[in-house]
Amino acid sequence: MRAISRHAMLGIALVLLFGGGACVTSRGPTKVTQHMAGSAATYIEAPDDGTYELFSTSLGGGRKAVYDLAKGDHLGFRPGDNGKIIAVAGPDEIELLDGNYYWQKR
Repeated sequence: MRAISRHAMLGIALVLLFGGGACVTSRGPTKVTQHMAGSAATYIEAPDDGTYELFSTSLGGGRKAVYDLAKGDHLGFRPGDNGKIIAVAGPDEIELLDGNYYWQKR
């Protein structure tokens, strides 16, 4: 069996490190802000133009809404009445039972 030289090993390592890097850097959905049941409701400005999705992590949850927003639009949650929370997406609002929710950028 023939041994691989140190230079060949270094070359292989560099190809794997830099050549395969494009596969690793692809970005999927990113969680932007969240609300946990019973906690203070807050909102932020959308960090970028794009499509934002509201998800519930409570039992029977899943995706609740999808909005196209511009950078700087309001995004998040504000307090509602009587055990409710208001999800905010730009000028739109969705009344929800207080629970665990998050907004992600697609």
